[in-house]
Amino acid sequence: MSWANIVYGFAGLRSDGELLRFAPYLPDRWKTLTFSIVYRGRVIHIHMEQGKTCFRLTRGAPLTLQIYDRICTLSDQEQLIPVPNLANRP
Repeated sequence: MSWANIVYGFAGLRSDGELLRFAPYLPDRWKTLTFSIVYRGRVIHIHMEQGKTCFRLTRGAPLTLQIYDRICTLSDQEQLIPVPNLANRP
């Protein structure tokens, strides 16, 4: 699999709207997935594991993003935003 397929597929990344959006889903046989993305001069570190996904801004100005239906703001003061993964999808 290519990096893009993993990030757009398993992390549910969408960048075609006003906000960067995520809908993480990790297959049962995968234990973890960790990657970083650069978006508009910011570096976002994402760590996925069974049951939760954590988002952390490692460089750049605060960034508002959407995780499932939740709007969150990543900043250097709030380094980690953990969110539960929704039920498995097919």
